[in-house]
Amino acid sequence: MGVWLASMIVWALSIVIFSMFIFFPRGAITQEKAIDRDWVVLQGFADDVKADITRMKDCKVDEDCVLVWGSCPFGMEFINRKQVDLFHQKINSYQQQMDARGKQCMGEWSPSIPAVCRSGKCAPRECELNRKYEQMSFEEVPCSCPAPSYYQSEQNSSNDGFKIFECVQHGNVKH
Repeated sequence: MGVWLASMIVWALSIVIFSMFIFFPRGAITQEKAIDRDWVVLQGFADDVKADITRMKDCKVDEDCVLVWGSCPFGMEFINRKQVDLFHQKINSYQQQMDARGKQCMGEWSPSIPAVCRSGKCAPRECELNRKYEQMSFEEVPCSCPAPSYYQSEQNSSNDGFKIFECVQHGNVKH
């Protein structure tokens, strides 16, 4: 009976150890080490900058608004032209925080779109749906498609070789 008991103990320990690898994988045990505290701090700082940018969007007329370019992760923003210097100060401060931590952010390119004042906030000029616009250049478009994701921009060439920009419906319209 001693051999039987010893083999049962070895068998039970084997199952317990094997179960630990299944139910508690190594990644779960060391997950806390994977958190980059610099990115956590930078995300909090970025959230503060984004809140400041939201306050910079107040306007009364289209002439109050301008499109400005910031570094990643902020990209382009439509703000009140009186806030441009403050905008760049906030962006530069964030960039200094990133540089101090040795971090980089990969941004995406966006075309230049005219700024307008809509409902008291600076925003991109919206296109009329299914209307064709002549595109000024690859870098500049006359307007942006409305926010719902079921509208997308299409760029085509007209018969005379001009670039045509149009917002068309893709997918289901939600009412």
